[in-house]
Amino acid sequence: DRDVTGVQTCALPISREWSRAPIAGPRIVGTKTPIRAITSAQVSDKVIMAHSGTMEWERKHYFSIERYRLLSTRVMRVAHNMRTQVFLMASAIAEEGKTLTSANLAYAMSSAESKRTLLLELDLRRPSLRSLLGAQTDPGEALFLEEDDWRSHLWELRPNLHALMAMHGAERPDEILHGEAVRRLLD
Repeated sequence: DRDVTGVQTCALPISREWSRAPIAGPRIVGTKTPIRAITSAQVSDKVIMAHSGTMEWERKHYFSIERYRLLSTRVMRVAHNMRTQVFLMASAIAEEGKTLTSANLAYAMSSAESKRTLLLELDLRRPSLRSLLGAQTDPGEALFLEEDDWRSHLWELRPNLHALMAMHGAERPDEILHGEAVRRLLD
């Protein structure tokens, strides 16, 4: 099954093209672009689901891990009933844990039933996913929404989990989110 699940930290669904674009090995199919990888060692310990799998870690964080797994199962059940593949994590209050919850949920969903999952950060005012996941990048890197091909900005977190992150705050986030680039991403 090639289903794709999207977990987001802002208000826009993932591209339908993403669900049709298979990823094989370390490159994006149809392009010569290598996928940048992040290992679980780089990821903050706050993203407990990135580190689950070892007995010691599972024992130490058992209740939190099980809550994310339960949440993942419930979200996927609701999504199945509603026939959707897109999930939104949003709140008007800053620093409430949207990004942390989205990251943990994305890791949990990518493990469950081998679902391909795309974690999409659209908090363009104060992006924080990059630091949470330990991504190192060029400070002058363009925002994935300001590029013609967003696929060149994919990061592989594990085989069934990829992320598109805002590497820096945007000068005109409202214009970008309502612009043509977002429409292309969604088509």
